[in-house]
Amino acid sequence: SYQIRCDDFKAFLKLFAPSVEVDNVHFSRARARYDATLAVKSVIPYQARFGRVFVDVIDSYDLRQADVDRNYEVLVQNAEQARLFSNRTTHIVEHWFNSFPADLGEDGDLVPAIGAAGSLRMASIWDPL
Repeated sequence: SYQIRCDDFKAFLKLFAPSVEVDNVHFSRARARYDATLAVKSVIPYQARFGRVFVDVIDSYDLRQADVDRNYEVLVQNAEQARLFSNRTTHIVEHWFNSFPADLGEDGDLVPAIGAAGSLRMASIWDPL
């Protein structure tokens, strides 16, 4: 489920970016103000309290550019998928399908530690409406 992906993301950040505070919440329960929000496989209605919004469409091909607010940035799997969002800011996260556990390696040694540069409060959200 997408909630599991959000939980995995939070665990990943706790390991490699402990200064990032993450709330994993269903859209209907998101009440706080965030610096950044990750919308997992869905698009949330624009609200300033979500801060900088990233829409994760990795391993998902249902969302199209017209579905994504112009202010949102899109996480895609490869350059080909990025072309579907040519009028949005995209970030390519290349990996094979459903590879998150493998991305960490046996001891998480494939991902370098991320040094603290201040605090960041963010949310990862699923099932928007």
